[in-house]
Amino acid sequence: MGSRDTLVAYFDSNDLDTEFDRVRDLTVLMFTLTLLSTLLRFLSRKIQDIDFYFADDWWTILSQLAAIAQYTTIILTFSAGRQFFRGESPDETNYVRLARTSGGMYYIGVSITSIMLAFFCRRVWHMVYPRYARFSIAISIVHLGLGFTGSLLIQCTCAILKQPVTSVVQCHPQLWLNWIAYIFSGITVLVYLSYSIPLIVVLARSQQNLLSKIQIGPILLVGYVAPVSSILRLCALVKPVREKDYSNNVFDIVRWSILEVSMIILSINLSTLQPLFREVVRLICGKTSEKSSEKVGYNIN
Repeated sequence: MGSRDTLVAYFDSNDLDTEFDRVRDLTVLMFTLTLLSTLLRFLSRKIQDIDFYFADDWWTILSQLAAIAQYTTIILTFSAGRQFFRGESPDETNYVRLARTSGGMYYIGVSITSIMLAFFCRRVWHMVYPRYARFSIAISIVHLGLGFTGSLLIQCTCAILKQPVTSVVQCHPQLWLNWIAYIFSGITVLVYLSYSIPLIVVLARSQQNLLSKIQIGPILLVGYVAPVSSILRLCALVKPVREKDYSNNVFDIVRWSILEVSMIILSINLSTLQPLFREVVRLICGKTSEKSSEKVGYNIN
């Protein structure tokens, strides 16, 4: 049975319209949250007296553009896929092209976020634990390399629609793509947790009022959606890698991937949290500055 027949059989055994609608609704929701978060960030920049780094602004812009582009390509891909698999559009060229674009944008977007987080952690934490800073950079380089490799592999595996699922496609076995996705997901979990855990430590060491913690709390919770979704997506890839069964639930992996990109929503707020990080570092190193603490508006003991 060819891969297209396998996918069609899967769609026939499930509610295709419901699956497409769920992915579409989730994508639109994350797209809206990204735009709103971006707007709030720039508004807060205008009304608050907080230091911002020019480099961070550029990384933030790249991240949010990558997120918006990915959401758009996902919506277009599933729209074309719905028409293709329902027989409304027999030409699969448009669907395959959009699938390649969407897959490439996913790897590019997550890799950009990984690099941004690595350099941010390196600058802030090098005073406390230099080895951790170098580790962050090394992990992000590997992360970026796997993402780039994965985006290239997607370009030559989209021919899977025309060939048997278990066959060797144009340039490599399909198993390679699954292993790349498997390793990439594992490193993604590591990258996200290496950033999220220090955030909790920073918040725990700070002496802020309840209102301030309520303001920062949702940002941390949104950030933890990313590692959780990465772990779930990683588990979803175990079966196809181990059993060489590539007819796994595509929609589940796509949904977890969309949630994973919510990390970009957290990254938009990095500049707002940056003064808090700097003060905690000064505290740990015995270099706390009362003048600086007053300037950034955080009370840290």
